[in-house]
Amino acid sequence: MAVISFGHHWKAWTVTLLFYVYTPSHEPVYVPEVDSSQSPEKVDSGQTPDIDYASPRRTERVLPDFCDAFDVSKIAISIKTGATEPRNKIPTQLMTFLRCIPDVMLFSDLEQSIGAHKLEDVLSSFSEASMQNNVDFDLYRKQQEYAKQGRETELGNLGEIPIPYDDWRTSGKSAAWGLDKYKFLHMIQRAWERQPNKAWYVFIEADTYLSISNLLRFLDTQDPKQKLYFGNNIRMWEHPTPLDFAHGGSGFILSGATVKAFAAAKTSIARSFTPGRISQWWYGDFVVADALDEELGVKVTGLTPMINSDEPAVLPFDRNVWCKPVITLHHMDARQFDEMYKFQKARNFSELLFRDVYAATAHSNGIPLMGELWDNLSDDERYGLEIRPNDLSRIKGDEENERLRDPNASYEACEAACDQNGHCFQFSHVVKMRQIDEGRPGEQRKCHLSKVFRFGKEVLPAEHEPGTQWTSGWMTERIRRFVDGNRECPDVVWDVI
Repeated sequence: MAVISFGHHWKAWTVTLLFYVYTPSHEPVYVPEVDSSQSPEKVDSGQTPDIDYASPRRTERVLPDFCDAFDVSKIAISIKTGATEPRNKIPTQLMTFLRCIPDVMLFSDLEQSIGAHKLEDVLSSFSEASMQNNVDFDLYRKQQEYAKQGRETELGNLGEIPIPYDDWRTSGKSAAWGLDKYKFLHMIQRAWERQPNKAWYVFIEADTYLSISNLLRFLDTQDPKQKLYFGNNIRMWEHPTPLDFAHGGSGFILSGATVKAFAAAKTSIARSFTPGRISQWWYGDFVVADALDEELGVKVTGLTPMINSDEPAVLPFDRNVWCKPVITLHHMDARQFDEMYKFQKARNFSELLFRDVYAATAHSNGIPLMGELWDNLSDDERYGLEIRPNDLSRIKGDEENERLRDPNASYEACEAACDQNGHCFQFSHVVKMRQIDEGRPGEQRKCHLSKVFRFGKEVLPAEHEPGTQWTSGWMTERIRRFVDGNRECPDVVWDVI
């Protein structure tokens, strides 16, 4: 149970979903199975339905009137998923932010149906011989056994199987995560085969939110005849020559010229990027970068933070990103898809900026003053501020209280340190239990100051670091002044790093 303080009033709740982080009375959305017998329904452009998940994914379905504003004829969108993943996210994606895309491609590691939605097994492109003696494919074979035995409802249990080898870089990962890296290259090839000669190919995952309107605005500034590869770039230092790759969960974009060249080189790519070679890397999204670089000489162009790896709860807000557009968000669930889509639709799909993501996420109470067992990620070193002794003369009513001089000593002292640093938006005080001399228990106290503000998440110490307690705080008046003073974003720039 996390405890949050708004001024002098305390309010306790159990956090479940981001967009209702301060309104726990809302019930979760349950996604029904798609009924393929139901016909498409005409949706009035002025109506926001309570998500009709029963509309099948058919190219001939009648699209909502508001889709006329989007020219999606030149883009192909693919969703990558896996047999062990929850089934409720993809129907929600298709009936919210992908509602205007009539022919989304769904790629997985098992041939399946979600109602009328067909998932293609892209791993079937590998030969049996190439998969032999590769332990990553043990799960693939197990999934096929379950499907043949009619045990598809049990596939989710296979997600608990750990990755079948020891490596500190993959510690704690699942076998499904290990299998995932083999999908990427065949997914790109299948996308070309299913929808050739598109101007742009966009690849997202089952927990990725995609702003179609912002995507189209960005793509209008680019030339699809050039070989381009966009994404949230991450450096792979272990490669013989350090190489950036686009993080898969954030989504990545390939120009038509890139995918056409990729398809033309498929024989060479298949010969070079065998399961044996792919098994040497940990991330399938890196395999894409490796293949594009080696075969086509194409490197990723960074679109961070427009293409983003975070969900709104942990997005860092400050002046640097406030007026920047958002194309994708990651780690989203079905209800969050619904809420963000409705927010954009209510605004007629105008430019979605970080400013707007904050507005969509914040409750009318705004960010609280204090949260016990709550981590607002103030310990993120990228945005950390120097810890200095407090000036007691600036602490009204406690000028003689030496206990407040060291910001690490207590939550109150840490709060004072943030208050005295004009760049500080939030802070956290962390207490860790540890053994000291002769095995006696002791405490290690640490104050963290941050120059960005975030909502953060509930922390259950028993599930994370035993004996550790997080208490988070925010300079709410400072944040409110920032928000009020930056309501207008007159010049939106579509940065390309």
